[in-house]
Amino acid sequence: MPPRTGEEVEEVHQRAIDFLQLFILTLEQRWPGLHKRVVLMGHAATVITLARALTADRNLPVRVGCCSVTELVRAPDAERMLGGWKVRRLNDGTFLKDGAGRDWGFEDIEIADGKVVQDIGEPGTEGEADDNYGPQIRLPVPLSNL
Repeated sequence: MPPRTGEEVEEVHQRAIDFLQLFILTLEQRWPGLHKRVVLMGHAATVITLARALTADRNLPVRVGCCSVTELVRAPDAERMLGGWKVRRLNDGTFLKDGAGRDWGFEDIEIADGKVVQDIGEPGTEGEADDNYGPQIRLPVPLSNL
């Protein structure tokens, strides 16, 4: 979960990396060898950062549209959790009548010093507590034991 107060672009990418490391470890610990496919659904920024983390390409040129499909496959010889994935489809909307629409990419935001310019957040939430953010997955064993 992102913090309610928002995050810098680098923090969005790091959150995706952190999530994937915990998620993949959880799959491997709880269901070793039993998973063949995983489906993740999300908003554009999340899909983009997950694809970039899995391919280890921070500049992967991808825009994500509504109801589009991005498909990655793990290379058979991949030794690392992140970076060993290849793109099969990016922002595929060919199954939709008019294709993927309302696509978005990080290039659509104005950034200065790593921060989004002129984004005041959700008006009226300035005084709310910023809790319950970060990883929502709890590993059966602590990361320090792995």
